Amino acid sequence: MALALPNSIQDVETCATCFQAPPTLKSCQGCMTVKYCDTDCQRADWQTHKQVCVTKIKETFARDIESITPSVVNKIFNDNIVYVTTNEVDEDLTTKKLREIDDVGKVYIGTSGFSNLNMVGARKSIEYIIIIDASKITALFWRNIAQIIIGSETKESCLEKIKNHINESTSIYFPNIDKESLSYILISCMQDLDSPKIWLRDDRQYERIKEIFKNNCFAMVTADFIDTVAVGQIHKILERKKLEVDTIYLSHVQNYIAPDDFGAYENSLELLLSKKTIVVDTHDYPFKVTLELSRRYYPDSNLQTFINMGLKEDSGIPIRQRVRQRNGEPISKLYPIIELFHKYQNKDALFYLYGIECKHFSFEEALIIEKIVKKQYARGPFSTEIPKENLALLTMQIWALKHHPFIATLSYP
Repeated sequence: MALALPNSIQDVETCATCFQAPPTLKSCQGCMTVKYCDTDCQRADWQTHKQVCVTKIKETFARDIESITPSVVNKIFNDNIVYVTTNEVDEDLTTKKLREIDDVGKVYIGTSGFSNLNMVGARKSIEYIIIIDASKITALFWRNIAQIIIGSETKESCLEKIKNHINESTSIYFPNIDKESLSYILISCMQDLDSPKIWLRDDRQYERIKEIFKNNCFAMVTADFIDTVAVGQIHKILERKKLEVDTIYLSHVQNYIAPDDFGAYENSLELLLSKKTIVVDTHDYPFKVTLELSRRYYPDSNLQTFINMGLKEDSGIPIRQRVRQRNGEPISKLYPIIELFHKYQNKDALFYLYGIECKHFSFEEALIIEKIVKKQYARGPFSTEIPKENLALLTMQIWALKHHPFIATLSYP
């Protein structure tokens, strides 16, 4: 009986190391281009295969990451502007601290705009950048900026092109912004771009970041951090390519998450962060009980009556950056709001308790809240003078104290 031979020697898949053809072969999970009998053969071939593998990982990085589509919509996120630069302070201190910490991995994950590249510049190990942001305007901004970086011959020409592009694209990046606010935004952008410490002023940082973009190692995902499906796909791609997240920049993302989504946010961070990942974010909530804050939790409410009765809106509090290394701690330890989420599922209580936890209520403000709550309750729970949504906000303290008396000790420093 004649043996059935393959039509071509190429029809037979063989191990890249020993050239044997066992029934099953395992693909290199990094590049998926070669196969091996087992881990012993793969290790034996690594020095030869390494460069090809790394090159293939880079070639497919952006394509794989950007193929991810969002599956969740953030209920309180408003996609109306690109945060080209940041209004956060202490950025110089942040980059200084980042330079002092040992390398963790090769991947940088961030959100929002241009300030991400200053942090990438401070971390010499970074070879891959992922921006996760639900804003379609931000995605357009990064696509345009990527083309400018790749197409520029020098850091000086790159800087000039970016400035011109921002000035010429105000109607796209800052729609529905009044002239006064737009003027302030543009002045801030130009001041940040002219900073002597920006990555575009440093030859080495510029060349390294430009190389990342040229190698297709920059990827933008138009998804939200509460989207555990999209984040899970990012995690799988990084795991398959054996890439670890070195630094993640979250700004004050937690401020734009509804209370019932904090569990999803925690799960996403658990997927992205290794035990030693560096976390850059901001100190505490930048707002107190303000009209803006109340609308994030109660989109249809009007807190003006509350404000008129004694609490003033204050959005001018400096938003300060901070740098922390996870060091194996649970995510809930990094963010008190998540720890509170596990204890109190009630939306009103969570809102009020977070204010106490982060000391957003001064002693005087706490007294005003106490006075308003008592005055309102004296009129009866069905008073028509204040909208129902506002009443819910005003009665948080009574609810919290009634159900969890021990928090009274946290109210005042």
